[in-house]
Order: sequence, then C-alpha cells, then structure tokens
Amino acid sequence: MSQPTILFSQHGMGEGNQKMQVLAQRVATQETHIIVPELNFVTTFLKLDPLIKAVERSAAAALRRSPELPFQVIGFSLGGVLWVEVLARNPSWLERLTGFVLLGSPLRGASLARTVDPFGWGLGIAQELGRNRQYLAEKITQRIPTLVIAGSLNQGSDGVIPVESTRLQYTHFFQRDGVRHQDLAIDILVSKKIKAFLANPVFPTPEHSRLTGLIEHFQHVEGITPADERDFPKAAICHTFTDGITLREWVNPMGVRHIFIADPGGNCRFSAFTGWVHDKALRRAIAQAQNF
Repeated sequence: MSQPTILFSQHGMGEGNQKMQVLAQRVATQETHIIVPELNFVTTFLKLDPLIKAVERSAAAALRRSPELPFQVIGFSLGGVLWVEVLARNPSWLERLTGFVLLGSPLRGASLARTVDPFGWGLGIAQELGRNRQYLAEKITQRIPTLVIAGSLNQGSDGVIPVESTRLQYTHFFQRDGVRHQDLAIDILVSKKIKAFLANPVFPTPEHSRLTGLIEHFQHVEGITPADERDFPKAAICHTFTDGITLREWVNPMGVRHIFIADPGGNCRFSAFTGWVHDKALRRAIAQAQNF
C-alpha cells in the first residue's frame, strides 16, 4: 500500500481546472488527497502576484489540515510558474515535497510573451511570463526530484511554448512529440509518465559532456530567451568542435541575434536569442564557447 500523499494539480492560463482534475485522478493512488484549485479565467491574463498568493493560500490551508502528510505537485504551463514562485516564498515546504512535475512550463521565459512585450513594459501577464526563472527553479530541482515534460509539434515548440524554455538542470526530461500545448494535460502517455515518476520520484543520473556544458553556458547569458527551431536552417556555422558539435548563428531582419547548438548529427539541441540590449553579451559568449 502506498503512503498517503497530498497532490496539488494546478492549471494554466485561460482555462478552468477540469483537465488537471482528470490528470490528477489518472496519476493518483487510492491514498492520494487530490487538490485542484481553480483560478479565475480572466485573472490569469492580468497580474501574476494575486495568482501566486491564491495558490499559496490554498496550499497552506491544505498543508495545515494534514501536517503529517508529504505532498507532490503537478504544474501545467503557468501553473508550474506559479508553484516555483510559491515554493521560492516558502522554502520550508520543500521538506515535505517529494516530487515535482512541470508540464509545458516556460520557466526559462516564454518567447511568445517576449514578442508581445519585448521591452518588459508590463503588458498584462506577458511581462511576467517573459521572465527567466531558471535560477529560482533550479534551487528547487537540486533538492527535489523533478520531471519536466514538453510538447513538440515541429520546429521545437508545442505551438505555444518552445521546448528550450522548459528545460532545467537536475531534472528528468521527456519530450512528447505530436501533442499540442493545450492537450498535454490530457494525453495518455504523458499521464503514464507522470504516474510512474510520482510513484518513485528519484534524481536523474547527472550527464557531463561538451554538449551539456555548451547548453549550460548559453543558458546563463544575460537576456537569453529560448526560441523554437524554425530558423535553425537559416543559421550559418560559426564554429565546429572536434567531436562534430557546431555553433550556428543567425541574425533576423530586425537585427536580433540567434544562437543554435547542433549535435554531431546536425540536429538542433539548443536555440535561443537575445534582444538588441544584450547582443554584446551573446557575441562575447559565442567567442568564449569556442574554447570549450
């Protein structure tokens, strides 16, 4: 018999909690206490802080009611962003958190949001979704077994969120091909992956290679924003390593510089860009990377 556990299942932007209720029921055991808060549909398009506080209040109340129980979390899209913020504000909760699932969550910033609000002027929630929360998230993933799941239709995106914007260190990663962003929470294979992980949440075996080192290097460039792969074929090789890994650059008609990393087989493994303000930082990072 499995141990009784609280499972929080949080929906994302512009939707109710029905899909996350279905997902929670699919992955839960008979001993699981399921909690699926519903945020107001309209408020998910406005400011982030009231949403964080709403999730925090709901979670705090549940944890107080059952102080002896551990808990697990599934956060879909914006829901994952909210939970990273909640856990950052309540680090003591990590002592009870046994498994964390981030489903299509743009923790490294949503390029779509940056397109809507490129200068960070605060246009609705776009400003907050464009923010890179990798540092906050990885403070959690270093301590808590975490599964990251991303959808991919083509060109490295699920139609809304680029795969690159979901990737974090210290996590298990699963890419679900052929599934749209809005369908991730109800996909049967995704449910099976989450159920298996939550039944036995363990840390992944660390991977150390030139490829992972290069990806980590560019992930920490100031102003870097993950992008999808649609422009990868336009990029020119600017450096080839002895093992066949290549760095590729492309500057779009607006003067925005993109960087791509391809594996020895020529497959795109990383894609990102910086705005004009941080172009020098990206060019400097490209020069430094050639010494890896």
